[in-house]
Amino acid sequence: MTIIVVGIGADGMAGLTDESRRELCSAAVIYGSARQVDLLDDTVTAPRHRWPSPMLPALERLLDDNPAGDVHVVASGDPLLHGVGTALIRLHGAERVRVLLHVSSVALACARLGWAAQDTEVISLVTAPVHTAVRRGGQAVVLSRGATTPAELAALLTETGRGPSEFSVLEQLGGTGERIRSRAADAWAAAPPGDVDDLNVIAVRYLPDERVV
Repeated sequence: MTIIVVGIGADGMAGLTDESRRELCSAAVIYGSARQVDLLDDTVTAPRHRWPSPMLPALERLLDDNPAGDVHVVASGDPLLHGVGTALIRLHGAERVRVLLHVSSVALACARLGWAAQDTEVISLVTAPVHTAVRRGGQAVVLSRGATTPAELAALLTETGRGPSEFSVLEQLGGTGERIRSRAADAWAAAPPGDVDDLNVIAVRYLPDERVV
């Protein structure tokens, strides 16, 4: 038995490679978050199971709960970039997990902003506290927990003397509802928009830059 992890973007089925589409259309069972599962169209006929909370026990039991054949998992973007693919490989071994990549939100953010990927740090706030995304300089793409993360990070940057930082919130990257809004972190903190989408990443160029280079 194999776990096949298929990355999917905000553009849904339209953005999948032929291989990823074939895998999903031939699947016997599919797991994923509610948002990712809802991106699948009617050409995917397998039963769809949404991850429970907490998620880890379900990942651990995935093969035991499905002894009859392969299990398919839909994941956001690149499943090996702070994603479920990494957790599944750690739990079940690389020989039992096959990953079909989609372009990541980090790659899309760098492309939209003209940033070199090798010069950009990736920070995840999906499970980490907001203060872990504060830096003395450089630039980073920050993976959000949800719609309130940008305001929380902007406020903290302002409180820690990083208010002039260049601060961009990129929502629904790659999808029809894509939107990018940029301003200084302190300006965002002073008037955070109330309509930020849950699916967002934050790009920060930390100012003042106090690094010794």
